[in-house]
Formats: sequence, C-alpha cells, structure tokens
Amino acid sequence: MNRDEQRKNLKYHREQLIKDLETFYTDAFNQLSELDLNEIAIAKLTQILLQSRDGAITPLEKKIERPIITTAPSKS
Repeated sequence: MNRDEQRKNLKYHREQLIKDLETFYTDAFNQLSELDLNEIAIAKLTQILLQSRDGAITPLEKKIERPIITTAPSKS
C-alpha cells in the first residue's frame, strides 16, 4: 500500500470513528431524558458528556483537516 492509499485509509477510519462516537453520544443524550433525575443532575451529566464528546472528537477532526507534508519543497 503506497503512502496516498495509507493516508486515505487512515482518513476513512478516522471519519468512521467520528461517526461511531457521534452515534454513541447521541444515544447517551437521549438516555438522559429518560432518567428519573432532577434538572440539576441532568445538567451536570449533560455537561460531562459534552466535555467528553469534545475531548474525543475534536482531536480526530483536527487530524483529518491537517495536511500531510511528506517532502520539503525543492529550491529551484
């Protein structure tokens, strides 16, 4: 597998992981509404979930957007 194929493969798997994480967090948020907790407890859990989601997904998104430079530009 050449470098370009490896990069595309990694990007695909990162994107798939992001989708899987989004599904997980969506399900978790939906479950919060079904819990028999007061509003303060739900708000605290929501905040923790949002922080967790941000910590899990943001680095993956940044990695996808970051270009890969494999060689230095040649001086002509």
